[in-house]
Amino acid sequence: MTIAEFFLRLATDPNFLDEYNSDERGELLNRELSDEDRRLLLSGDTDSLRVKVTAEFHVDGEKVAYHTVYTVPTVYVPPPPPPPETQF
Repeated sequence: MTIAEFFLRLATDPNFLDEYNSDERGELLNRELSDEDRRLLLSGDTDSLRVKVTAEFHVDGEKVAYHTVYTVPTVYVPPPPPPPETQF
């Protein structure tokens, strides 16, 4: 499992997150990540983590930023028009 997949699973699988939060000895990290990825994650070096996670995503053979792949599109819905004025 890559670091990016690990983060995504933590974000989307409540059972995995519960297991991670209750894993005091780090057995989950040992089981799921390579030694290199585990050291990087535990280092807390956010710049290196960002570079590594970004490099792990590929779309049609091209590297793209992780936030580009998993950004949810938003839709603008204009407010309804005001009611027509009534004449008295």
